[in-house]
Amino acid sequence: MRESPVLTDELARRINRIGAEIAVSQYGSSDNVVKFGETIALKAGHKNGVFCFSGEDLAYLDEIPAFFGSDAINPAFYLYFTLPGIACFRASGKVAATIK
Repeated sequence: MRESPVLTDELARRINRIGAEIAVSQYGSSDNVVKFGETIALKAGHKNGVFCFSGEDLAYLDEIPAFFGSDAINPAFYLYFTLPGIACFRASGKVAATIK
């Protein structure tokens, strides 16, 4: 029997990026997509979302909600976490992160 591949950090990042690219290609335009570092924010009705957000883009944590806030949108966050990323979130004091 063939073994399943191990889900590495790099593979998880690639899967997340592919999901973002699909959503943007189907629902995005120059008016409703903004990049914050590696994070992609999409305003598109039922497909509102923040993709590829990680500890590396924590500096944008105030700007991302502001992008949606002008339209009173509460988007889903599709997070990419690594253990160092979670530590970065905890250290920021802005986000409570728990490993489950």
